Amino acid sequence: MSNAAANLPRRYPGLRPFERSQSAVFHGRQEDIARLSNLVLRERLVVLFAKSGMGKTSLLQAGCAPELERQDFVPIFLRTERSDRPLLSGIGELLEKNAHVGGTDDTGLRPGATQTLWEKMKRLEFDLNGLPATPVLVLDQFEEAFTLSHSEESRNQFFSELADLANETMPEALRATLLEDFEYGKLDVETMQWWERQPNVRIVLSIRSDFLHMIDRVSKGIPGILRNRYELQPLNREKARTAIVNPAEQVGDYASQT
Repeated sequence: MSNAAANLPRRYPGLRPFERSQSAVFHGRQEDIARLSNLVLRERLVVLFAKSGMGKTSLLQAGCAPELERQDFVPIFLRTERSDRPLLSGIGELLEKNAHVGGTDDTGLRPGATQTLWEKMKRLEFDLNGLPATPVLVLDQFEEAFTLSHSEESRNQFFSELADLANETMPEALRATLLEDFEYGKLDVETMQWWERQPNVRIVLSIRSDFLHMIDRVSKGIPGILRNRYELQPLNREKARTAIVNPAEQVGDYASQT
């Protein structure tokens, strides 16, 4: 293969998942794309589960991401990391550095105060092609939140703040502080009303089916966590053939010939 060909996109990524840029050669999952995307557009929290290697990441990146973007929803892909840092620190850093963050809303800014995940999502402003967009937090390989070497305290704090965001609930400590400030005249009515409005966000948790039972550890804080779930099934023969044949027929400059 020449150097020029090596730099061209591939029709088949091999063992790696399809990326957002490979949506044109991602086939065989059209029904799953439509059903899962519609569920995400409708519901605040969705759990996607399937066996390992079934293609959850490919479906989200190359299938659902383009469909959601057409509806002005922008997927923000997040993964926990193997680190001694608290889970929320890593997630918060990934959020702030995301390319789709266009700015922040500094209404009622509390200098020096630690921002919860709820407040961070309320302040961050996301855009898509220069226009405002609703963020979809995609926590891919969510099982890693349970299996990587995070402390129990770090894990519980993350699940607690995720629950506030999923349940559309202002964190209790923050509410108590704001009510006290309002009572003493430190906050005006307009700012308090701003605080009362929930962040506009969607959440997708993608997890291996053999780890689905671990969701029970989160269900106390999010009782309806499995209410909106989607199981990704294996491709049938016809859809598998489509997934193999159609990329080969795709016109364009690729590393492999048609």
